[in-house]
Amino acid sequence: MPKTSNRKKKLKNQDFQKQKLKVGKKKLAPSTQTDISFKSKAIYIPDQGIVEEKKDITSSRNLTLKELLVQVKHYSSITRKDALNGIKEIYTNYPDEIFLNLGTVFEKTIPVFVDK
Repeated sequence: MPKTSNRKKKLKNQDFQKQKLKVGKKKLAPSTQTDISFKSKAIYIPDQGIVEEKKDITSSRNLTLKELLVQVKHYSSITRKDALNGIKEIYTNYPDEIFLNLGTVFEKTIPVFVDK
C-alpha cells in the first residue's frame, strides 16, 4: 500500500491551521462570507397619492355625512355624540346636503335620541 507523503499530510492539515496575522496587513475576509449589500430604486407614480382628497361635503374632522351616519350606531356614547355634532355642523354649513338625505338622516339619528 502506498504511504502518504509528508507533503500531502501538510496540505490536509493546512485547512485546519489558524492563519498567522502579519503586522500592518488587513485581515482577509473568509471565503464563505456573504455579501449583504443591496440597492433599491423608488418608483414615482404621479396619480397615486397617500392623501386621499374627498370630494363630498365634510365636517371639521374631515368626515363625510355617510361616515358620520355610520358612527351614530357606534357602541361608545362619546363617538355617537361626536357624530351627531358632526351632522349638526354639516347641517349648519350645508343645509341642502341634509335635505337631500333627510330620510336616512332621520332613520339613523332618531334611535339615538333615546340615549342620554
